[in-house]
Amino acid sequence: MKVKLLCLLIVCFAVSFCREEGLDEENANLSFEKVNAKGMPTGWSYIGRGFRASVDKTTHQLGTKSLLLESYGNDTANSYYKFYHKFMLAYEPNMKVTLSASIKTENLERGFASLWVHLNDYDSVLFSKGLDNMDIRGTTDWKRYSYEFTIPFKAKFLSYGIIVNGAGKAWFDDVKLEINGGSFAKYIYYNPGG
Repeated sequence: MKVKLLCLLIVCFAVSFCREEGLDEENANLSFEKVNAKGMPTGWSYIGRGFRASVDKTTHQLGTKSLLLESYGNDTANSYYKFYHKFMLAYEPNMKVTLSASIKTENLERGFASLWVHLNDYDSVLFSKGLDNMDIRGTTDWKRYSYEFTIPFKAKFLSYGIIVNGAGKAWFDDVKLEINGGSFAKYIYYNPGG
């Protein structure tokens, strides 16, 4: 009994500490304003091939910078790039999530630019969606896009971000994640490796 109580106290302390140190809107760098020494946006994880990522100081919606993803090479069938955050959720029943961003494209062909969402528990993927039905391709001016969904009961982790594939350019700015109509910060514990 004492061991169980001690374990519970340790977990509660760790959760409280991690929650205080968790990401919020400012340090999540959702408008790509903060950059590291290599010129990449801080606070984001990223993966991909066939695209160069950079911070653009001349084309932006909010603040003074945006994220530019520009394709290179000829292998457009396998080209993609994804910027994302990953959180452990402090679950409440029927959490309503809104993910939005401002997106602009130039000559984006054989692919699309989009928002991206991934939910999982400890063992399996519950939901993963690149929102290709937004049909953001070709040349488009800045436009605000959003996606709303409810988090299933089993979800333990939420990953979200932006994705582009194909060939061309896409700019992203002012990414927002809202849970139950407000800040996401009170619904997460920490950023587990992403």
